[in-house]
Amino acid sequence: METVEDFSKEKDAAKSMLKLVEESIQEQKEKKERVKSSLCPSSNWNAVRKEKKEKKEKPKKKKKRNAKADSKEAENKGGPIVEQVFYPQKFSNSKALTPIVAVDCEMVEVDHDSDALARVSIVNYNGHVLLDTFVKPRGVITNYRSWVSGVYPSSMKNAMPYNEAREKAVGIMKDRIVVGHSLKHDFKVLNWEPLQHNMRDLITFKKFRDEANKHPKSLKKLTSEFLGKTIQTSAHSSVIDARAALGCYRIVEHQWNQIIKSKLSKVKRIKREGESTILGFKKREKS
Repeated sequence: METVEDFSKEKDAAKSMLKLVEESIQEQKEKKERVKSSLCPSSNWNAVRKEKKEKKEKPKKKKKRNAKADSKEAENKGGPIVEQVFYPQKFSNSKALTPIVAVDCEMVEVDHDSDALARVSIVNYNGHVLLDTFVKPRGVITNYRSWVSGVYPSSMKNAMPYNEAREKAVGIMKDRIVVGHSLKHDFKVLNWEPLQHNMRDLITFKKFRDEANKHPKSLKKLTSEFLGKTIQTSAHSSVIDARAALGCYRIVEHQWNQIIKSKLSKVKRIKREGESTILGFKKREKS
């Protein structure tokens, strides 16, 4: 016969067994949760992944270009041309008359004309100065425009007479390729113009025009973009401007010459076809 003591022992044993079962069940649950967690990332991890994805998909803002970096890039584009053109004495002392020259003129205002020649500078293909002289214009100077022209009353003391300066300038440029920026203004004050296929005016070349509005860029801007050099910070120097135009031209020289050759070939072909047509008519008329 079971006593109260025996019953109490059985009860305690049952409680212990129940506790073990509960612990086992809890352990199994935790194990399942761990397995589930490894297969299905938590909501926190999903949030992190989503954030990373959004950052990846978000378009990157274009970094603002550094002015110094742009300048360095432009200088690299110009390469040794910059040194050769602006500092020719470092490479050669030759001041020979080359097939290609660059010109720039500075103007003042006179009593009968808003633009009159006051300085003319011509450099050869290597940047050496062939002609650089102040010019005594025809008429009385009413505005020196010194802030831009770099011409002052004192510049006229030893200035060359207009006719003499013009004769020298034209003598150098005649039958040669002439490079410059807005050449029509220079040729106007010189009262002379070369053959069309010998003109290399930077404002006419597509690469040197503004992509947005197709307007020609200033020589200052072209020199900065293509040569990495700053000019015209104060009064202009016709020697520096002529060298700057020459440097820009030399960067695209081959490409520009190919375009000129193509145009000349087209003109010659049209001319030949025209002559053939005329000759054909003449032959038919005789028969």
